[in-house]
Amino acid sequence: MRAAMNVGEEMGHVLLLERCLSFLPFIFRQRGQVEEVRRVITRALTVPGMTLTSLLLAHRGWLAWRDGEMDKAEEYSKAALEEWQHQRQGNPHHWAALWPLIGVMLGQERLSEAMHYVRMLLLPPEQHVPEALKNLLETVVQAWEAEQHEQVYLLLQHAVPLAKEQGYL
Repeated sequence: MRAAMNVGEEMGHVLLLERCLSFLPFIFRQRGQVEEVRRVITRALTVPGMTLTSLLLAHRGWLAWRDGEMDKAEEYSKAALEEWQHQRQGNPHHWAALWPLIGVMLGQERLSEAMHYVRMLLLPPEQHVPEALKNLLETVVQAWEAEQHEQVYLLLQHAVPLAKEQGYL
């Protein structure tokens, strides 16, 4: 990815550079490397002619969540989702914005909104969620449908650190 980014920079190929800078943060997110994600986004913001893609907005939401800036995390993540709504085809990367939103909503005890985002995570064409996390999220939905709100809150409190451990949050 870095080699492709270097080629994009040397050739002045903004589209290649945009794609590299949009996808490279996924690697660092999976590793929990907050400062590396920050560096990539900072670099992306300096590229002349590059638009702030929905993925970059989602990564900014993740950074803000990691930094404890919940208002910014919500703002960036919702902006990413809004941009994705304008696309004609499905996008398997919604999770990049959905997990920070779930984290924010849980922290603010906004369970109804958190459940909206949990349900979105489970819809196709969303990226496959590891089985343990998927089962936990399905249990959260079942508890919500049974109006067991305290159980939903407890289950989500367990899901967030698991998602963080697995590189989603």
